Amino acid sequence: MKPQKIIEELGMQRDKVFKEQILSNFLHDKEFQQGLEMALSPFTTFGVAKIPISKTDGFGMPFEQFKEDLAEKLISRKVTGNKARELIQEHMEYATKSEWNNWYRKILGKNLRCGVSVKTVNNVAKKSDLDFRIPVFGCMLAIDSKKHQKKLVGKCLIEYKFDGVRVITIVKDGKATMYSRNGKVLENFPHILKAIDKIELEDCMLDAEVMSEDFQALMKQVTRKGDVKTEDAYLAIFDALPLEEWEEGKGKLDTLTRKKYLTGLFSYSYLNLLHINKITCIEIVEFEFVDLDTEDGQAKFAEMNDEALKKGYKGLMIKPIKGLYENKRSSAWLSSTHVPEKVVEAPPAKDIPAKIEKLADLKDKGIITDEEFQQKKQELLDRI
Repeated sequence: MKPQKIIEELGMQRDKVFKEQILSNFLHDKEFQQGLEMALSPFTTFGVAKIPISKTDGFGMPFEQFKEDLAEKLISRKVTGNKARELIQEHMEYATKSEWNNWYRKILGKNLRCGVSVKTVNNVAKKSDLDFRIPVFGCMLAIDSKKHQKKLVGKCLIEYKFDGVRVITIVKDGKATMYSRNGKVLENFPHILKAIDKIELEDCMLDAEVMSEDFQALMKQVTRKGDVKTEDAYLAIFDALPLEEWEEGKGKLDTLTRKKYLTGLFSYSYLNLLHINKITCIEIVEFEFVDLDTEDGQAKFAEMNDEALKKGYKGLMIKPIKGLYENKRSSAWLSSTHVPEKVVEAPPAKDIPAKIEKLADLKDKGIITDEEFQQKKQELLDRI
């Protein structure tokens, strides 16, 4: 079966077992593997925002021609701007409508739109004993401090917990690319990317939240295709690592050293951007050094908890100073989240299926994880 037909089949049902069965039948195909990796690997980008839809049939384009004459030139940035658009148009005219719209176009757009994730592909590859894996995108996730009270000890850095969109920014060869926490490329914040590029940072990973005064409005703009309005959004950076350490999945710098590294990255350039060029879309998150084994430390922790609630923060992040950055959930980050005591009006039962559909769409786009989808879905079903 041709790759475009496989993608069509995968999109026919949301059932995970169904998708795994389809993948197990065809994942041995090398061209299919290469296309999946180009589409799903967070480390492959094409530098193009809009990919045209084909309305006419060409004679057909072999995958090798697509890969060597188009995809690799875009990946390496040998062609950019108008030349890239012309090259894309030229190759679209070679391909059949089905090849282009259901396979090549989706690869270039980094979205197969069939509900298949890197995790699913890699699980099937492992079960099938295939020597093939798509590189996994990762970031550090906190654990709930309420369930780990015994870990709230010793010398820590405490930050206010921002309530925005988690963003991992990769800077490589002077060029910044923004990703969601699941590895989905985010292209709707060009003013932030432009500001980072101006700083000319070394190759690094910046961990941050994109913030806006209106969180709900911000969420609607994250993956919007047209009429995007994100000019008021800014990047609140709270962690950083040299890129090669992040790519290894576990850093060597402890929490305190990473803060110094982050400060060093931005020390001169950040001040220059902020005060001379009047750029206000980048912010370095402040923190407090607290020793939770002392009375003063406990008092400061309680004070910051109260301030977080008053100022509208989501809560606090507590980070032991010796903790290392790992691309997984870790006790090196503890989250203390406020839950305001107020009655939340449940949505009408008739609206719940539509809300679940919207959540499923966010999951398919890589904005939320399967775990988050299942949790929110159950919360909605419990209200019926």
